[in-house]
Amino acid sequence: MKKAITILAFQFCCVLFSYGQVAERFHSFSYSVNEGLLQSTMGDIAIDKNNYCWISFPNGIQKFDGKTFYRIPVQPGLPDDTKTFLFQCTNGDLLISHSGGISKYEIEKNSFRVVYAKDKKDKWLLYFLGEENSVVYFLDNNANIIGLNSQTFQILSNSISSLPSIHQDPKNHPVVSNIVLGQVAMAIDNSIYLWSLDKRKLIASYKVPEPVTFFSVHLLAADEVVFNTFNPNYKWVHYNFSTSAARPFNTGISLTGSTRIKTSRWEEKKLLTV
Repeated sequence: MKKAITILAFQFCCVLFSYGQVAERFHSFSYSVNEGLLQSTMGDIAIDKNNYCWISFPNGIQKFDGKTFYRIPVQPGLPDDTKTFLFQCTNGDLLISHSGGISKYEIEKNSFRVVYAKDKKDKWLLYFLGEENSVVYFLDNNANIIGLNSQTFQILSNSISSLPSIHQDPKNHPVVSNIVLGQVAMAIDNSIYLWSLDKRKLIASYKVPEPVTFFSVHLLAADEVVFNTFNPNYKWVHYNFSTSAARPFNTGISLTGSTRIKTSRWEEKKLLTV
């Protein structure tokens, strides 16, 4: 999937969840491989305490200061730089999920430290679910949900989720929502699952009759989720876990082709990857 980074100045209006409101116009600056991006396929994006924008790609990691892209090499504390996931903790710490586990960027030393190591035979990445009450949660390839203290990185919980695991089927890569009132939604293999981080249990699930895309899953409330399907024409669906009711969700825009949109806050700007 080809992507470019677009910096949106001024206030950002999220058209995907605006219930049909008219989209605003913004001044923007786009960056591609011609301006220094490592490659056109981008994996993830996060911001560190020094306001550097970090970007992961299938074949490496870069950070961006607003003018220049810098390549981040493999080094002590960062044993792998391919196909990584990035996560910014509430306190601003930057975490990187890679084939060896999770590393923290030690910003004062400009170095890395492994804070969670996994079996070297296990090459599947750990999927960040988010942070709640100073606990960073992630999903491993056996569908265990693990919670780490965001300060000490001590393991606080390790829950068997009963979700489909990547170990059982490599296609079971989750698409993860935002967290609302301690709950997070995940799309895995055409089903939407609602997990309680606080109660450490599966609350509900919904088998979607149409193929679910990997574009976006978003909680509007603790029991209400919107997600994207492939047919017809990348339709958006609203589902209420409490009432088991599904209905079309009007985003106010028409998606006529394959695209994914992700936003990240960067000072007074928004980074939009498409």
